[in-house]
Amino acid sequence: MNLRAKSVILFFVFSTVMGSIMWLWWLPKMEQFVTKNLIDSERQQLVTVSELLMTSLLNNDFSVLHESLDALRDSHKDWRYIKLADGDGQEIYPLGTEFVSSDPQLITIGHTITLRNLVMGRITLVVDPRARLARLRGELLQLIWVFGLMVASSLLAILFFVEYFVSGPARKLSSATMQLATGNYDVRVVPDSKDEIGLLGLSFNIMRRNLIETNKAKDRAQKELEASLKIAKNANQAKSNFLSTMSHEIRTPLNGVLGLAQLLSDTDLSQDQHKKIQSIMGSGETLLAILNDVLDISKIEAGGIELENSPFNLKHLISLVTPPFERLADDKGLVLEINDKIDDRIVLKGDPTRLRQVLWNLLSNAIKFTDKGGVILTIEEYQTIDDNQVLAHFSELKKYHLIRFTFQDDGPGIATDRLDAIFELFSQEDNTITRKYGGTGLGLAIVKQLTELMGGTIRVESQLGKGSRFIVDLPFEMASKEEADLIGMRKADDELRQSEPMNILVAEDNDLNALIVRAFLEKFGHAVRHVENGKLAVEAAKEDWADFIFMDIHMPEMDGIDATRIIRSTPSGENLPIVGLTAEAFTDRHALFVEVGMNGVLTKPFTEHQLADTIALYSGKDRRNKARDITSGLTRSKS
Repeated sequence: MNLRAKSVILFFVFSTVMGSIMWLWWLPKMEQFVTKNLIDSERQQLVTVSELLMTSLLNNDFSVLHESLDALRDSHKDWRYIKLADGDGQEIYPLGTEFVSSDPQLITIGHTITLRNLVMGRITLVVDPRARLARLRGELLQLIWVFGLMVASSLLAILFFVEYFVSGPARKLSSATMQLATGNYDVRVVPDSKDEIGLLGLSFNIMRRNLIETNKAKDRAQKELEASLKIAKNANQAKSNFLSTMSHEIRTPLNGVLGLAQLLSDTDLSQDQHKKIQSIMGSGETLLAILNDVLDISKIEAGGIELENSPFNLKHLISLVTPPFERLADDKGLVLEINDKIDDRIVLKGDPTRLRQVLWNLLSNAIKFTDKGGVILTIEEYQTIDDNQVLAHFSELKKYHLIRFTFQDDGPGIATDRLDAIFELFSQEDNTITRKYGGTGLGLAIVKQLTELMGGTIRVESQLGKGSRFIVDLPFEMASKEEADLIGMRKADDELRQSEPMNILVAEDNDLNALIVRAFLEKFGHAVRHVENGKLAVEAAKEDWADFIFMDIHMPEMDGIDATRIIRSTPSGENLPIVGLTAEAFTDRHALFVEVGMNGVLTKPFTEHQLADTIALYSGKDRRNKARDITSGLTRSKS
């Protein structure tokens, strides 16, 4: 046998052996290899697709998601099924379609889409590899001698394609997306092709441009808002300054008018003169009420009203509010009936000043708008109220004590369609009311807002020609036994103090106001000394003569604030009662006066009774005498 035969036999043997090896071992290994490579390739594509879909997932752009996945599915014929779900497992693509198959040759690949450890969604792919494997067998049988070269070439070609057309652009797009997500709006993507990857790049640039415009619009809006807030703040401050100044400038002369009228009313006057004095006082009190209403509305709108929570005797408060209206009702020929069902001993906790204001406004309206018949004020406790609507409203306030105030009048009544409008600012039931009765239309608006601030409700029932009924329900806390006892002791102590003569220093630069204060104080039996400014008040306080100081705020050379600070820093002024005497009516200013050392504040214009009550409340003559005894003892011991 020659070498050619041997060569042929060897070739055939070798070919047979190699063919058998290739067919029985290498081909299955190649099939396994190709299958694994197919899975890895598809998984890498899933990762790439996930990165490309990240922006659309973040923006919930489902149309772009569907278009992208449709394009990918159409371009891969061996993809049997692809599914995309969001982070909560809700299906996004395809909607309403589920793939079920028992074919073991199908390959299922899944990938979880995450961003900074946050699960954004999951994509699942089902691939059929049989077509590829069949083509591989044919190619291996026909081109076995070039298999290695073909595999190498194919692998290189695939790697180049994926790197150049998919992986590279995807990495650029992913990097740009991450930079954009961190706020770098200068980043751009230059598409290298017009395929799906290129379209994603164009979409990225459009999204970037829209985000830049959105941020610019947001910045402009923020700047405009800040400018508007600054303008509003300045306007509100200007309004507050204007109201404070006008309040001070109006109250100061008004104090002179009302003070002199009160002093004149105590002199020997004819009936006609007394009537004219009462008219002056009534006009002045009306002007003061309008001024207070305007200031209250300003403070309510600015959120500047702070309610106090102090104990008070409701019976005593009612007895202080109603007498002026009884006289007013008598003058009009009306009957004012006070139906008070409250226990004399009941002591509540709340804001007595604001409660008095609510009662005053509603009683004033009832009498003002009633020309014949009468007005009935009924005060009753929670236990006697049979009103399911009210009880339901206050059901969560079990720790509160509910008091109902009912104001029934025989006035002209209010039309049904105007019942809600009467609680609006500057509103009346109709325009003729203003012409006939006067008024600003602020009273009921203030009553409603104060009632709601105190946690209560107000409603009105009325019929034209049959009168009106205003119902106010207010919750209060019950005072403790110690607080109730303190109220009783304070009342007895106030009555005792009012009868004790004292040395009172009045620091006031306005001669007329000083004259009025001196006249009232001397009428009470007190010794009065008047100084014109804070500097003189400091010098007078050093003499340790005064038991009490009324300190005006705005004075030449030294104002009342600086004078109070200096007096408080001296041994003789440490326990000396100092009450601010001012036309400023704003709470924040009053708080400042107390902060610098004043015991309290009396606002101009004031009545004779308010002046007496202030002295009774803040008087400390017993403490002053004890302090003087201690100081004298220390002086003797040193000598």
